[in-house]
Amino acid sequence: MPRKVVSKVGEEGIRNAEENVVKENIVTWTKGYKAEVLDVVGRTGMRGEATHVIVRVLDGPDSGKILRRNVIGPVRKGDIILLRETEISAMPIEKKD
Repeated sequence: MPRKVVSKVGEEGIRNAEENVVKENIVTWTKGYKAEVLDVVGRTGMRGEATHVIVRVLDGPDSGKILRRNVIGPVRKGDIILLRETEISAMPIEKKD
């Protein structure tokens, strides 16, 4: 049986791990940025479970930026969705000819 290799964590790593422990009855939410759906491009995913949309970011540091995103759930043109991050855009879906 191979020996287990245990990596040692420095003092700073231990402090950071202790800070990330969830305290009792406290919920921490991540920041969300509003975006308006401009166009519904089509369905994507192995079974078509996601919708490929083009959105315009309405607030945050990247307000006004146009992105492609994959959205799970019902969505239509004009809807407002919340994005966790606005830096990365989805790859365009390929059309089969």
